[in-house]
Amino acid sequence: MYSPSLEILLKSIKQGTENPSPLKKQMDVPSGLPFKLFPTLNKQNIVNKKIVIIGNSRTVEILLSKMSKVNGLTLYYCGDLMCINSVKKIEKDNLNSVSDVDIFMIFGIENMKQINGGKIYLVLEKGHGLQLNMINSVNRDVDRVYVFSDFYKNDLIKNGIEKPIHVIKLGVDELRKDISKERSDLALTDNNFVIVCPKSNRIDIALMAFAEFICMYPDLPCVLICCQTQKFALDIFKYELIQKGLPVHLHIHKLYFIEKAELAYGVADVGLHTDDDDNVRFDFLEFISFGKQQIVPNYGFYSQYALPNNDIVVEINTKMYNVCEMGLGLTYNVEPKMLCAGLKQAFDNRDKKPVERNWGSWFDDFIKSLN
Repeated sequence: MYSPSLEILLKSIKQGTENPSPLKKQMDVPSGLPFKLFPTLNKQNIVNKKIVIIGNSRTVEILLSKMSKVNGLTLYYCGDLMCINSVKKIEKDNLNSVSDVDIFMIFGIENMKQINGGKIYLVLEKGHGLQLNMINSVNRDVDRVYVFSDFYKNDLIKNGIEKPIHVIKLGVDELRKDISKERSDLALTDNNFVIVCPKSNRIDIALMAFAEFICMYPDLPCVLICCQTQKFALDIFKYELIQKGLPVHLHIHKLYFIEKAELAYGVADVGLHTDDDDNVRFDFLEFISFGKQQIVPNYGFYSQYALPNNDIVVEINTKMYNVCEMGLGLTYNVEPKMLCAGLKQAFDNRDKKPVERNWGSWFDDFIKSLN
């Protein structure tokens, strides 16, 4: 088995490279994001709706592109994203310069401000928990709320949101092609059990779970591929190996870093997700489009799209608050031991065929909600 040496990894991280694992060949895998990710838009007709969209996220970019193709919509955009030709861009100070606006669609509670005329639709992409004054503001000023999971919808209802809440359910066009034959480009064999952790703000939890898994199967040729480079990831992994009494020189090579996320998804046996906040995750949608097993924490966006007959859902054990001006900063945590148990289950089911996911036309449903 090919192993990137500790010396090379340390040198790569010291130099600040984004791809410290040496590959035999860099694959140029075209990205499926953002516009190929979603089901094809059917013919939709809206009767003369004038909509102003306010926000800066990738979701805004996707919606603008999709909505620009709908007959009967006149679109205006306020934000920092590049605007498409059929959408007129307006400045923040001129939000009320457009006359007879039917809908102001605001992405994020931080973008709420005094608007004259028109209905206000608030899109909440992140389930971080609303403060009392924000709940009062939504109930007073907003006509409809959009979220991206039933988990967040139920949370808002329990916490006092009285306005109608519409769940935008995302999807993918079709099952992506498995590119497992490209394992050779990562110097991996069919015997390798490949775990892939997409970009995460809690890569430390993935590393701890992986070290636990190595304790369980010390002789298994397993690999953890992280789709990012975090400065101290190698240090954390080395520390965990030492704490568990595992020879560092025998296992340090099992940690890979790679910037070609799609290549990692294609060669994966299982995905390991450890992000602790409830947010729209396009990397997760892209990953599950390959049909591979996913280990996910049981909350929000993850639980919305996990399949009971394919994916492994791990219960959260704690939640934390990091209160800021815009919300409660609610985050959820899982125990590395629980994730390790999920890895064992995935390993036992490693010969399971990918499961095809059937998606509804989420965008058509969204457009209908605007009438």
